[in-house]
Amino acid sequence: MLMRIAIRAGLTEDFERSAISADGLRGGVADTGIPNFVYRWTEREVEKTIASYDPAHVTDIRFFYDLRLPIQRLARSGAGMMRAVTTLVEPLSKAFAKVLPSQCNEFAFAISKTGKRQLWIES
Repeated sequence: MLMRIAIRAGLTEDFERSAISADGLRGGVADTGIPNFVYRWTEREVEKTIASYDPAHVTDIRFFYDLRLPIQRLARSGAGMMRAVTTLVEPLSKAFAKVLPSQCNEFAFAISKTGKRQLWIES
């Protein structure tokens, strides 16, 4: 829900329009001027994807989050009011990231094979 609000407010993009050159001819998908779609993974989607590739084994998945506000992109876009608001709330971003880490806009994960078999598999 927060991401949909951020897209509508212009804080983030659903397609990477900002990666396209001013003439609209470069950047994006295979440098064609067509913006890439931004696919946003969730923890559950990562877990399901890994489980589908190796359902017999237990994996250790660690998730990492951070929050980066789009101040530079807003400055380039000419959205002065949005840039000012973002700059004002930036000091609160660290607290927000601590309280609601899964709502941050940077997401990474590390997957380790444990070698353990699922409990439901008979030895």
